[in-house]
Amino acid sequence: MKTDPLVIVLVVVTIVVVVAFLRRRDSASWTPSSESEHSFLSAPKYFRFFAYTSVIVPDTRGTTEVDVIVVGNSGVFVVELKHYNGWIFGEADAETWTVSYVDGAKHQFQNPLRQNFRHVKALEARTGLPFEVFHSLVVFTGNCELKTPMPSNVVVGGYREFIENTKGVRLTDAEAQRVCQVVEELEAASTPDAINSHVFALQERFANPTICPKCGGRLVERRARSSSRDMPPFLGCQSFPRCRYTRPIDTL
Repeated sequence: MKTDPLVIVLVVVTIVVVVAFLRRRDSASWTPSSESEHSFLSAPKYFRFFAYTSVIVPDTRGTTEVDVIVVGNSGVFVVELKHYNGWIFGEADAETWTVSYVDGAKHQFQNPLRQNFRHVKALEARTGLPFEVFHSLVVFTGNCELKTPMPSNVVVGGYREFIENTKGVRLTDAEAQRVCQVVEELEAASTPDAINSHVFALQERFANPTICPKCGGRLVERRARSSSRDMPPFLGCQSFPRCRYTRPIDTL
């Protein structure tokens, strides 16, 4: 008995489709999204992750910009990116960290863990999720090296391994989808004009001689207790010691 040629064709097509699907599933790449694309990310146990970049998030102090947000069943990963070529010195509780360059120059910058804490709190309020669902992650890129002991959520190079190795399920599929919708709306609103407005507001905040740019408290004139009267006064936050922001008066 001859086999109908149409049946043979259908069988071959079915086999090809199944093989292609299996190959695609097993070779799914784990890469962050580009500026306007959301990449499907594959992780252990086929958890699904979606990445968003340069997201402006409103909060009680105005707006804040999150470099990368990754949403998946294991939680919401809030990533702060820092690019330096040098040695990085810092402590988890310090107000500022320091980068030392090869020419001996040094530069202080805000503790990125504290900076990212604000990002997490802004997203916590926006999504309605508990704080425990979020993972704060600081990633240094460039030719740099951490020269002091750092928490496990401060890494050099990339954030893929940290996310893939995070165990536990903190969000159901439905919850992760809802969070993705919230973040997608925020990302869609993060237009060039919105980013420019955010940067302008930062400049205004740091130039204001009466408002603390860190906590929104009042700036008052202070003198160091241990310094001589010849030392110039400086501006400090009225909320000290809770907020330790200071700056010289003559830089205004």
